[in-house]
Amino acid sequence: PTQQICYTPTELGKRFCQSAITFNRRLADAGLQENIGGHWVPTEKGRKHAVVLDTGKAHSSGTPIQQVKWKDSVLAEVAL
Repeated sequence: PTQQICYTPTELGKRFCQSAITFNRRLADAGLQENIGGHWVPTEKGRKHAVVLDTGKAHSSGTPIQQVKWKDSVLAEVAL
Protein backbone atom coordinates (compact mmCIF):
# COMPACT_ATOMS: atom_id res chain seq x y z
CA PRO A 1 0.00 0.00 0.00
CA THR A 2 1.07 3.55 -0.72
CA GLN A 3 1.87 5.66 2.30
CA GLN A 4 1.08 9.35 2.35
CA ILE A 5 2.83 11.94 4.49
CA CYS A 6 0.42 13.86 6.69
CA TYR A 7 1.02 17.16 8.46
CA THR A 8 -0.03 18.96 11.61
CA PRO A 9 -1.67 22.39 11.35
CA THR A 10 1.62 23.80 12.69
CA GLU A 11 3.58 22.27 9.80
CA LEU A 12 1.02 23.38 7.20
CA GLY A 13 0.84 26.88 8.68
CA LYS A 14 4.61 27.29 8.46
CA ARG A 15 4.41 26.75 4.70
CA PHE A 16 2.30 29.91 4.46
CA CYS A 17 3.90 31.92 7.29
CA GLN A 18 0.88 31.34 9.54
CA SER A 19 0.60 30.12 13.10
CA ALA A 20 -1.06 26.84 14.06
CA ILE A 21 -3.91 28.88 15.58
CA THR A 22 -4.51 30.71 12.30
CA PHE A 23 -4.33 27.53 10.23
CA ASN A 24 -6.70 25.70 12.58
CA ARG A 25 -9.15 28.60 12.16
CA ARG A 26 -8.84 28.31 8.36
CA LEU A 27 -9.62 24.60 8.58
CA ALA A 28 -12.64 25.34 10.77
CA ASP A 29 -13.83 28.21 8.52
CA ALA A 30 -13.65 25.82 5.54
CA GLY A 31 -15.90 23.38 7.43
CA LEU A 32 -13.15 20.76 7.71
CA GLN A 33 -12.90 20.58 11.49
CA GLU A 34 -14.70 21.69 14.63
CA ASN A 35 -13.60 22.25 18.20
CA ILE A 36 -15.32 19.88 20.60
CA GLY A 37 -14.40 20.10 24.25
CA GLY A 38 -11.16 21.92 23.46
CA HIS A 39 -10.07 19.36 20.84
CA TRP A 40 -10.10 19.71 17.07
CA VAL A 41 -12.12 16.98 15.36
CA PRO A 42 -12.50 16.51 11.59
CA THR A 43 -16.00 17.09 10.27
CA GLU A 44 -17.62 14.78 7.73
CA LYS A 45 -16.27 17.06 4.98
CA GLY A 46 -12.77 16.98 6.47
CA ARG A 47 -12.48 13.24 7.11
CA LYS A 48 -11.29 12.45 3.58
CA HIS A 49 -8.33 14.79 4.12
CA ALA A 50 -7.57 13.87 7.75
CA VAL A 51 -5.90 11.08 9.66
CA VAL A 52 -6.36 10.69 13.41
CA LEU A 53 -3.28 9.17 14.99
CA ASP A 54 -2.55 7.90 18.48
CA THR A 55 0.47 9.81 19.83
CA GLY A 56 1.49 7.10 22.27
CA LYS A 57 0.90 9.54 25.14
CA ALA A 58 -1.98 9.67 27.59
CA HIS A 59 -3.88 12.31 29.54
CA SER A 60 -3.60 12.17 33.35
CA SER A 61 -6.89 10.24 33.29
CA GLY A 62 -5.24 7.52 31.20
CA THR A 63 -7.20 8.42 28.04
CA PRO A 64 -4.95 8.15 24.94
CA ILE A 65 -3.96 11.41 23.28
CA GLN A 66 -4.83 11.52 19.61
CA GLN A 67 -3.70 14.04 17.01
CA VAL A 68 -5.31 15.08 13.75
CA LYS A 69 -2.93 15.28 10.81
CA TRP A 70 -3.85 16.47 7.33
CA LYS A 71 -3.07 15.21 3.85
CA ASP A 72 -1.80 17.68 1.22
CA SER A 73 -5.22 17.40 -0.44
CA VAL A 74 -6.64 19.65 2.31
CA LEU A 75 -4.84 22.65 0.83
CA ALA A 76 -7.27 22.72 -2.11
CA GLU A 77 -10.11 23.14 0.40
CA VAL A 78 -8.57 25.99 2.41
CA ALA A 79 -8.67 29.55 1.08
CA LEU A 80 -5.08 30.84 1.24
